[in-house]
Amino acid sequence: STSMIHLVRLIRNQYIKWPSFLTTNCISFVQGLLERDPSHRMAWSKIISHPFVKGHIVILKEDIPESPFTNPLTASQCHEKKKQTNRIMYGENYEYLQSGSKRPPRTAKGSNEDDLASSRDSMNVILQSDM
Repeated sequence: STSMIHLVRLIRNQYIKWPSFLTTNCISFVQGLLERDPSHRMAWSKIISHPFVKGHIVILKEDIPESPFTNPLTASQCHEKKKQTNRIMYGENYEYLQSGSKRPPRTAKGSNEDDLASSRDSMNVILQSDM
């Protein structure tokens, strides 16, 4: 098919006219990969042992050395990562929650001059884009 949308429709309707040069093993392999229902789709074990690819896939051993591009995090990096995660999960006041201190007073939304400026900028962008 030359159109991706047309191909998706064909796959959804499970009607694919396979080119005559494809082998039965090739068609079986691709059909197994294109199965819509994940519970019926080919598992990795069946994929690598399928006659279409068997003998053509290199399976590396599990004892592959660590990638030189990634190193384990240091203790301080782990600590910072945990702090960042907690800040994302609990908001900017995470340090106050952790230390047991009272929560800092919240400013009313829109009372900060910077908030007002950014709101005005947003309105200007919206108004200009509607023109």
